[in-house]
Amino acid sequence: MKILKSAETLLLYFILFFLLLIFSCTEKMDVQLGDHKTNLVIEAEVSDSDSAYAMFYLSQPFNSNTNPVVVIPDTVLITDDKGNRFDLKPNALNIYKADVLGKEGTTYYLKVVYNGKEYTSQSTMPQKVSIDSAYSWQFFGTQSNERVLAIRIQDPANQKNFYRYFSSLSKYKYVFEDKLINGSRFSLNAGRDLVKVGDTTTITLLNIDKNNFEYWNVLIQNGTLSNNQSAAPADPRSNIQGGAYGYFSAHSVSKQTFVVK
Repeated sequence: MKILKSAETLLLYFILFFLLLIFSCTEKMDVQLGDHKTNLVIEAEVSDSDSAYAMFYLSQPFNSNTNPVVVIPDTVLITDDKGNRFDLKPNALNIYKADVLGKEGTTYYLKVVYNGKEYTSQSTMPQKVSIDSAYSWQFFGTQSNERVLAIRIQDPANQKNFYRYFSSLSKYKYVFEDKLINGSRFSLNAGRDLVKVGDTTTITLLNIDKNNFEYWNVLIQNGTLSNNQSAAPADPRSNIQGGAYGYFSAHSVSKQTFVVK
């Protein structure tokens, strides 16, 4: 009986691992590798928790080990559908910022002028979904002091939702869409992260729009996600018009900090 019970327990672990893989994956998008051409990369965000910011640099060949070249645009402007205007100004690190706190349902517009060329984008901030709880659990086969991180959320049933989430202890990022869990209470696992008992971590959940989900999904699924997006092996689907790489995202933010047990 003990052997049967152990076999059942082992089977349960494998089922849980299989479900973890399913719910951590999203629709696969095929991308084509091409010859590298130096291009402008834009990373710009508006959130409901911090100042708007934008960074600008030049793209690099895949597997490049050099730091990206930071560039200075002539104009960096964010407006919204209420008629508000926010001029972003660079700090000492050439990160452009402005005091903008985003609001749900508001559409934000980005305008960048660099070397005489104009780049534009827009993003609407989705309804906020907060983290209900954050926790850790021990996965089969890991060390006794190693844990996997996870969060619980209540997904709204009245709309399509897209999420991006990550831990302060890891470089990995995750995306998820609610087509399998629409309207239910569910756990999102950070399956590639193993943390130690006693570690303190902050897990951040972003509610993003579909265009940004598709952008991050390509980066993550093709294993190209690192601290900068300037050396991807293929060009993810950008929501920026004008030919630049990168993204512009208006999103809400939920965070929880806890000690791993």
